Amino acid sequence: MTGLGIKLKYMKAIIPVAGSGTHLRPLTHTQPKCLLPLAGKPILGHIIDYLGESGIKEMIFIVGHLSQKIEKFLDEFLHDRKIKYKTIYQEPGKGLGHAILLASEYFKDDKEVIVHLGDSIIRTNPEFFSKNSAQSVICLKKVSVPGNFGICEVSSDGFIRKMVEKPKVPKSNYAIVGLYRIQEVPLFIESLKMEYESKSGKDEAQLTDALQYMVQKGSKIKMIKTDRWFDCSRKESLLEANRMLMNVGELPKNYDSIYSKTIIIPPVVIGKNCEIKNAIIGPNVVVGHNSEIYDAIIKESILGNKTEIRNTVIQESIIGNDSTFYGSNLKLNLGDNTDIDLTS
Repeated sequence: MTGLGIKLKYMKAIIPVAGSGTHLRPLTHTQPKCLLPLAGKPILGHIIDYLGESGIKEMIFIVGHLSQKIEKFLDEFLHDRKIKYKTIYQEPGKGLGHAILLASEYFKDDKEVIVHLGDSIIRTNPEFFSKNSAQSVICLKKVSVPGNFGICEVSSDGFIRKMVEKPKVPKSNYAIVGLYRIQEVPLFIESLKMEYESKSGKDEAQLTDALQYMVQKGSKIKMIKTDRWFDCSRKESLLEANRMLMNVGELPKNYDSIYSKTIIIPPVVIGKNCEIKNAIIGPNVVVGHNSEIYDAIIKESILGNKTEIRNTVIQESIIGNDSTFYGSNLKLNLGDNTDIDLTS
């Protein structure tokens, strides 16, 4: 039994984390998107813990951009966990379909496989992972701007009729959120190969198009709705995911006795060896290790390690590691090693 209270089959999970995170630059110039911090640990840490709690015992990570940092994190994070893992390197620009195809050698003999995208926080019905399902399952969520996502047209009995990647004229508002459980593994691998070969290496091979090929071949793929999905590839959704996770986890609630003349408004996560004085911190704030905050108000924000903040009000902001900021009241999205001084 797992913490979810459901008996599970042994399954592997494929987790693609090779993307360069262009929508989160400058943060992702020096930090992989999947390692950006949320509620006290990196995005990838939340994904691993969720899958592990759901019964996944083996994970295959497809790495690319800043792969050495991801591999170092995995070595440390998974050191004491009973999870087998492997990393596979993908060259840039090949696409998500190609990323999964690279891992096919390691799940080709399995009855089914889980795919969880590495830039999304997803919480779904525990039945998604149950051994009782007789068909493939994809998580979907209704969205207001469907043209920005892979979209599914769904029949009245809840099965997928058609999948289209970022359609110009969407015929549905059910977006594919990035969590899949795929059966019919041989057909899945065949579909990935067909998609990759059809692009001739010139365009990205799309996972959505490969799954559409499966549907055309008669594969029954059922949908499960989820309301808790945060696409962490953009600043706004990253902060929203941080708020959600900060309010569902077990976090320290009171730091007032530790920091001089400082008010903490939970939920807040503060790293080790931080100096804070004359400040109001929270709600929904993450402060990285070895940071210094003086004469400041900070709310709804994520601060990396070794940040220094003085004489300012910061809200709805993301600030990278080794950054300093003095003065003013702004909304920020600063990369690592940034220095800003507005006091003069």
